[in-house]
Amino acid sequence: MNPVRAQKALAVCAARGLARLEEGDVTALAAALWHEGFEPDVAALEKSYRADVGYLLDLLTRLGPLSREQKEQLRRPLESLRPTAPKETRSRDPLAKAWGASCDLTRFLPQVLKLQRRAYQHVPA
Repeated sequence: MNPVRAQKALAVCAARGLARLEEGDVTALAAALWHEGFEPDVAALEKSYRADVGYLLDLLTRLGPLSREQKEQLRRPLESLRPTAPKETRSRDPLAKAWGASCDLTRFLPQVLKLQRRAYQHVPA
């Protein structure tokens, strides 16, 4: 995935929320973060659903096959997205609750987790 498409997926999430993202956007974003060294520009995102973006990136850095240094580098800019008082959410995911995300990643996880398997061979688009 090219970095422009990954950034656009984050912009859609920030403008319309995680629930409106397509499965392909989330898996492509995960692949870009985990296998292509994509570093998102969170400062340029709309404010409407910034907590969703923070949750999405936070969870992907936790799930991903990244070194501790890479995880810390990717999480540092996320603090600017963290709400001071998270909104109520119906999610049972503690991380989604902590972020006040509008929904969680449950429906995307089966596809995203395939990218972690040893048999997965990443081919950049």
